[in-house]
Amino acid sequence: MSTDGAANVFGAGLNVKAAPQDLKTLADERLIQTTGHNTSGSYAFHITPLGFQVVEGLRLRVEPQEIIEQEAERYVDASEFRVAYPDAHSKLRAARHLMAADPVANATRIGHDCREAMMAFAGALAEQHDVARGAGPERTVDKIRAVIDVLRSPLGSKTAAFLDALIVFWGTVVDLAQRQEHGFSKQGEPLDADDARRAVFYTGLVMYEITQSVR
Repeated sequence: MSTDGAANVFGAGLNVKAAPQDLKTLADERLIQTTGHNTSGSYAFHITPLGFQVVEGLRLRVEPQEIIEQEAERYVDASEFRVAYPDAHSKLRAARHLMAADPVANATRIGHDCREAMMAFAGALAEQHDVARGAGPERTVDKIRAVIDVLRSPLGSKTAAFLDALIVFWGTVVDLAQRQEHGFSKQGEPLDADDARRAVFYTGLVMYEITQSVR
C-alpha cells in the first residue's frame, strides 16, 4: 500500500499505516470493511470473507515453490547429509545465510560458496566410490559421471538414465554458480535477489537428487 498521508489502521490483530485511498480501494473491492475512525485519523477494519478467499488464493500460488525449496533445504540440513558431505553442507549453509542477509550485496560470495559446495560434494562422492582420483577439484562433471558409471548396473537402466540427464543439469547449475560468482546474469545484467535464490536452491536441489538416487 502507498503510505502517503497514511493513517493508522487497526484490525485483524494488526496496527499498520495505510493511505486512505488504498483503504477505499480495498473496501470498494469488498476485501475489507472499515468500521469507523477517530479524530486522530485512525481507522478500524475487518477482513471480509472475500478478502480471506483472495489471501488464501495468493498463498496457494506461492506455497508449492516454497514447499519444494524447504524440502531440499531440510534434506541438505539433515544429519545424514551433514555427516557424509560436511564441507558441501557448510558452504551451502554459508551461501544461504549470505542470501538471507543481503542477496545483492553478497551476490558474488554466494556464487563462490555455491560453486565450492558443488566441488566439495562431487569430491566426497567420488572418494566414496573410489573413482576419478586424478581429476582436479573443478572437474565436478567428470566425478559425478564416474560415480554414475560405476553404479549404472546396480542402479538399473531407468535410474541411470535419470542420472545421465541429471549430469546435464549439474553442469547447468555449475554455470549458474559461476555466473553468480562473477557478478552477472546470463544476459550480462547485474544480479538481483532472485539470481541468488536460484543459485542456492538449485545447488541444494541437484545434490539432493543425486544423493537420493545413488544411496
